[in-house]
Amino acid sequence: MSAHVLSVLDIRLGRLRRALHEGDGGFSPGFFPALFDLLLLSVQLILGPSSNEIRRFFGLIVF
Repeated sequence: MSAHVLSVLDIRLGRLRRALHEGDGGFSPGFFPALFDLLLLSVQLILGPSSNEIRRFFGLIVF
């Protein structure tokens, strides 16, 4: 993986980690959007250029 992809992945994991630790014995409000963002990035990395359709579909979902 390129350094840019690893950097983006690290940022997304950091957001998820922060959202998980901000919750008081549960999930913070930012947890599920951060998790969804990380999952979407994973799908994009796996599918490559064909992930544009998935990105458009999930772009319709607003948190």
